[in-house]
Amino acid sequence: MEEQGSARSACRGELVRVRPGVWRMPDWAGERDDLLGFVIVEGLVCREVALRDRHMLELLGPGDILQLPVLAARPGLGGPVRLTAAVDTCLVALGESFVRAAGRWPSLLAAVHRRLEAQRTVSRSRA
Repeated sequence: MEEQGSARSACRGELVRVRPGVWRMPDWAGERDDLLGFVIVEGLVCREVALRDRHMLELLGPGDILQLPVLAARPGLGGPVRLTAAVDTCLVALGESFVRAAGRWPSLLAAVHRRLEAQRTVSRSRA
C-alpha cells in the first residue's frame, strides 16, 4: 500500500482545461517525445475521424485515455482527427513524470495499456 502511495505521488502531470467546442491540442503536445497522451479527469471529449463521407465517432469520459494523433510516414485510411469538448473538460498530461514513475513501477504503464484496450473493446462492442 505504501508503494501505491509513492507511485501516485510520483505521477504528476500538467493539468489542461478545455472549454466546450472544437479543441486543438496545445502546441507543446506535438513537440514532446515523452507525452503518452492525456487522462480525462472530468468532462467529455468527442474524437472524430473522417473516411471519405463516413465519420467514426468515439466518446471519451473520465478515466479514459486520449492518445495523440499519430502521423505515419505512409498514408492512412482515415482523415484528420477532430476533437470536440462537449462540456468543460479537465485532462492530465501523461508526460515525463509519468514515464519516470512507470520506469520504477511498470504496473503503471500496464494499467494505461489495459485501459486503452478496454476503450477499444467497448468501442467495438457498440459498433
